[in-house]
Amino acid sequence: MIHAEYVEFDLPTGARVRRLEVYGHACYAPAGQDIVCAAASMLMETLVYVLADCEEAECCAYSEPTGPRVSVKLMGSIYEADLAALEFAKTGLGLLAERYPANVRFEDKSKDGQ
Repeated sequence: MIHAEYVEFDLPTGARVRRLEVYGHACYAPAGQDIVCAAASMLMETLVYVLADCEEAECCAYSEPTGPRVSVKLMGSIYEADLAALEFAKTGLGLLAERYPANVRFEDKSKDGQ
């Protein structure tokens, strides 16, 4: 199963942190043929690509035994276009979770849950 987690919180310094992390494998179809995994991967790859020039973004990718893990973290003052890209990816992952609930789980762990 793909796990997508979003968290947004304030640091003691007042800086706002936004993090979207996706990990696992959808197991909808065999690796290389899985349309659900491909959809989640493209959402995250596009987000990383859009944020490539954002100095306030940290993007990391890991290979783990349970599948890939991609993490995107935004801190500080962020352009509206970068926030829009993050919201787009969150919305897409949420839609995947609605349409493929046995394969994708999306959870907003934000302090306020919004």
